[in-house]
Amino acid sequence: IKTEKSDPAGLVVNPNISREEVAAKADEGIELYRKSHRYQQVGEQRDLNYVWTKIKKTDVFGVETPHSNDGGHVKNSLLWSDDVNNNNTLTVVSKRLDDFKERTQPKLGEVHDPIKDSMNLEPDHTFGVMITPDEYGAGDL
Repeated sequence: IKTEKSDPAGLVVNPNISREEVAAKADEGIELYRKSHRYQQVGEQRDLNYVWTKIKKTDVFGVETPHSNDGGHVKNSLLWSDDVNNNNTLTVVSKRLDDFKERTQPKLGEVHDPIKDSMNLEPDHTFGVMITPDEYGAGDL
């Protein structure tokens, strides 16, 4: 099958047109695309087709929630009021840190073996190669 030679691939992919023409082509079907894909620009308020005769469209409903950006209210929510009064506060620790401390801290009455959990071996396991004894021993020398 013979093919006809046309423009180079660079002109097909990136044609020589101005920015205004590119913007005009991009805006041709944007309203249809916005409706079909529920697309919004960044920071654009969504139009829900409400009737805004009594209230301005820029008004805000409700009361502003008191908050602090430094996380002060999170700390207070983790402390119960009776615990604060009795100094029985609970320290929040991640599970990963708790597991690490439990694995690496020595326990009273036990041998400290930090890699015990990673080695799934029987209690009577012996390391090394077992060599079967032959008929001669150290006394024969």
